[in-house]
Amino acid sequence: MSSDYLRSLMLKRTLLDGSVFPQLYLSLHVDDPGTVGDGELTGASYRRQSLDLAERGSGIAMNSGTIEYDWLPQSKISHFGVWDARIGGRFLVGGALDVAQELQDGQAIRW
Repeated sequence: MSSDYLRSLMLKRTLLDGSVFPQLYLSLHVDDPGTVGDGELTGASYRRQSLDLAERGSGIAMNSGTIEYDWLPQSKISHFGVWDARIGGRFLVGGALDVAQELQDGQAIRW
C-alpha cells in the first residue's frame, strides 16, 4: 500500500507530465486489456479519444471534459485503456468500467 503523497507524486510525474506524455488517448475494450491493450473495440467509426487529465485527489486523475464516441459497433464495452497515441502507440494502463455498456450498432456514448 502506498501513501497519498506517493500516489500523487507518481501521477504528476507520469500521466500528468506533458513532457512525458504530450497527449493521452482513451480506448474502449470488450474484454480485460491486460498489460498490452487486448480486446480493443474495432469497427464502425470507433477511434481512441483525446484525454485532458487533471488531478482530482491524492493520486486520482479525471478527464476535465466530456468524452464522445459516435457511431459505435454493436458490442458490450466492459473495460477502458489509456494509450500514448491515437493509432498504434503504447498501452499504459487500463481497468474495468463500473457497469458494462451494451451498445447497439450505430449508438453513441458520452461520459
